[in-house]
Amino acid sequence: MTALPVRFAGALQRARGAILAGAIGTPLAGRGTNHGQYPGGWFGSPTEAGGGAMADHTVHISDALCWLLDTKITRVYAATNQLMHPELDVESVGIITMDFDSGFFASLDTSWTRPDSFHTWGDVWIEIVGTDGRLIIDPMARNVGIFDDAAGKLRTVGYDTWGMTSGMIEAFMNYAQHGGDAPVSLDEGLHATDVVLSAYESAATGSAVDVRQRTAAGIA
Repeated sequence: MTALPVRFAGALQRARGAILAGAIGTPLAGRGTNHGQYPGGWFGSPTEAGGGAMADHTVHISDALCWLLDTKITRVYAATNQLMHPELDVESVGIITMDFDSGFFASLDTSWTRPDSFHTWGDVWIEIVGTDGRLIIDPMARNVGIFDDAAGKLRTVGYDTWGMTSGMIEAFMNYAQHGGDAPVSLDEGLHATDVVLSAYESAATGSAVDVRQRTAAGIA
């Protein structure tokens, strides 16, 4: 099983049910953000992390969109820079546009834009526009404030951010004990990786990249 926890957030689970039930009609376009703080350590190493903010955050929202809409990403265009952390050897800002095989398209901001003093680690936020309505998914919307003496600040923690990891682990344990289909398959994990690698290729070349060509080359 691949560790992609965002789809296990309660808000995402409820959103998938609404989309499948036709609550917003046919999904047409969307946008998402996965902002965060620079985690430090090996996250800033191009050899250990494979990249910076774009490697850190792209897989989560791209996988969530594929899972929500039961589709895959076919093409990406990306741009990056080191504006937020120029001292690093990796990018700290990234923006990606994605085309899906269903005809859906979306943009994604994957930047490390949250300072150390910020009250949350970041966000997972998605908007989907359909023919009959609009859906906004924000796992941080329901939250509690924690006075954290160790951190020296008041932290905002969303209920669903607790549930992401615990839900993923519970699903994995159930899969390990009882078998069946993996809650997050190897194919889904490979597709999320192909999206990231294609985004880096796009940022380097300045051109859109066909994700399907990378996938086919990898299988071959």
